[in-house]
Amino acid sequence: MTLFSYNSIRAGATAWFISLCASVFAQEATTEMLDLGKTEDLSLSSALQLAFTNNLDIQIGSLVPGIYDDRYNTARGNFDPELEMSVRGEDLATAQSTQEFVSTGGSTFELDETDPEARIFDENNVRSEMQVIGKFATGTEYELGLRANQLENDLTRDNATALYETEYKTFAGIVLTQPLLKDFGPGVNKAKLTVAAIDQRISQWKFRQKVEEILMEVSLNYFDQLLAYQAFRGARKELEIAEATVESLQDQLERGALSQAEIRAARTEYVYTVERMLLARQTLFLKNTDLQAGIHQDADFSDLSLIVPEPVMLLEAPEEDFAALAADALQMNPAYKMAAEKIEKMNVELRYHKNQKLPRLDLEATFGYNGIDEDYGGSFGETFGGQGHEYAVGLVLKVPLGNNEAKGRMGETEKMLQQALLELKQVEQELYREIQRSLTSVKVSEMRMTATAESRKNAESNLEAAKSALEKGIGSELLVMELEYDLLQSMMRELASRVDQQRSLLELYQQTGTLLEHAGIKMDRPE
Repeated sequence: MTLFSYNSIRAGATAWFISLCASVFAQEATTEMLDLGKTEDLSLSSALQLAFTNNLDIQIGSLVPGIYDDRYNTARGNFDPELEMSVRGEDLATAQSTQEFVSTGGSTFELDETDPEARIFDENNVRSEMQVIGKFATGTEYELGLRANQLENDLTRDNATALYETEYKTFAGIVLTQPLLKDFGPGVNKAKLTVAAIDQRISQWKFRQKVEEILMEVSLNYFDQLLAYQAFRGARKELEIAEATVESLQDQLERGALSQAEIRAARTEYVYTVERMLLARQTLFLKNTDLQAGIHQDADFSDLSLIVPEPVMLLEAPEEDFAALAADALQMNPAYKMAAEKIEKMNVELRYHKNQKLPRLDLEATFGYNGIDEDYGGSFGETFGGQGHEYAVGLVLKVPLGNNEAKGRMGETEKMLQQALLELKQVEQELYREIQRSLTSVKVSEMRMTATAESRKNAESNLEAAKSALEKGIGSELLVMELEYDLLQSMMRELASRVDQQRSLLELYQQTGTLLEHAGIKMDRPE
């Protein structure tokens, strides 16, 4: 066999091997790598709408403000008046001492020592009471009520001494208890209500923070999906170029214009291209799963459609400077506002615990009228006519000895207030630092956007020139494909710079607390 014949056989075998590799890989690329299955076009605004509708975290968080509303109403219940009514029947047979016996009309001459019932005082009474009990914000406790008693006893049965066989005695009046030291004043008595209102606002800020976090998470996942989809397109174009390159090398091999080293290099590069294609496809579907999980909490992950995102940006760069953005943050950032609300809450609790250290000094007063008659109607008539009055006023002092509980609670609250002040300062400093960093990132991203836009324009010009040359018969299809790939890469870099700008804007507006407003989402500011 001649050398020419041997080389010809080896070249033919090599060509056959490359052709076989190309056809196998091309078939695999067509049937598996390039098949994305079921796809779904979805805009970012639609993705956010789905997330806000379906996201379980938002559904859970939306219930929290309502819970604190109920707690606020519970605290208000401390000042709700209460209607109290009671009725009691009495059948009493009271053994009397000599003094008691004489005071109820008995006489020592009437005693019969052999009769054990001689000194028993019999009563049959019905006592009823109705009153409204409540408390004012000043700490004043009131009891506004009526008493009606039906009294029948041994004295009323004695016609010689009794006006009526059965007496009806009534009372109408008010009893007031006003703390003068401990528990005095609206600030102390409304402390629970004020704390409940602060907790209510904190819960609203926390829910707003949760909504911002969901918006941030879904937006970032959407942009990741966008970049992954564009990377897959780039890998697909690269594979097309690799296939065309293999075909071109196969033609050159058949003409004997190709070395063994070039064949091995082409074969290796083609395999690498297939690997990059597989990785791009894997990344695309992984990012798709993350996005689907954020917008469909009950998604069927065994049959997910592939979301094809739109390259439309959500946010615009701010016109405000650092000072204006920092001022927005102090007014709208949920973390800062919750820290500030915590300080207010600690101040309320501290004032309350300081008051609880004081002794209890109460002013008690009773004002009312009473009356008596042969029936309820007549008795109430006498009462409201002022037949008899009942006036009383006095002071009650209670001094705690030791008072360790009140002292301990006050000391604990003072330290917690100091912590809250430091935490607020820490949040403020971190906000200033992160706002400045985000502003810098936005500006750098904008410069990158300008540079990548220029690069993309140059790639478009190069491609147009190559297409024009091909039409004139002086270019090559492979060169056009390579320039198409270069254009696609330039577009991907431009898109990446725009996405990086959006990421920086998301972080910036999240720090200023105005992310929802800039995204066009209406949500009331907690008040």
